[in-house]
Amino acid sequence: MNGPAPQHQNKNMTQGFDNNVKAIISAFFGALSLLSMLVIVFVGMLFGLISIVLGIIGLREMRHSGQYGKGMAITGIICGSVSVGLPLLVSVAFMVAG
Repeated sequence: MNGPAPQHQNKNMTQGFDNNVKAIISAFFGALSLLSMLVIVFVGMLFGLISIVLGIIGLREMRHSGQYGKGMAITGIICGSVSVGLPLLVSVAFMVAG
C-alpha cells in the first residue's frame, strides 16, 4: 500500500464567515451611541448618525455581494435611530410644554 501521500487542505477558520465590515461597525456604534447618550447626549447622537449611515451602506453592499450581517446592520440602524430620535423627541416635547 505505497500509494501517494494524502494531501491535506489548509482550511482557514474564517472560511464561510463573510460578514460585512460596515454592518459590524454599525452595530458597534449603535451600542456605543446608546451608552454614550446616557453621559453626553450630542456624542450619542453623533455615534447614532454614524451607525445609521454605516448600517444603510452595509445593507446595500450585502444586497449585491451576498455577504452576511443583515441583523447587525439592522441593529445598528435601530440603535442609532433611538439615540438620535429620542433626544430630538424630548427637546420638542420640552419646547411644546414650556
